[in-house]
Amino acid sequence: MHERYLELFKNEHSFISIIYFYKDELYLSIENDQELLELLVDQDNNSDYSYVFRLFQEFYKNTLRDYNGKKMFECLI
Repeated sequence: MHERYLELFKNEHSFISIIYFYKDELYLSIENDQELLELLVDQDNNSDYSYVFRLFQEFYKNTLRDYNGKKMFECLI
């Protein structure tokens, strides 16, 4: 899951769009309500908002160095 989130961040998704995207995939791929409930409760398959947000922050910190850093402004140009 971690690697999948990072790949979506590289494709310029925000953390909230990734959460919605992943939850939509879950709902569309599940055959019955019981299976859906089991997946939604399982943190390995359904990360919470805070985990995805922290991963998002870490990804951008490592990619762009800082919100006011040189790399960030180069990306804006």
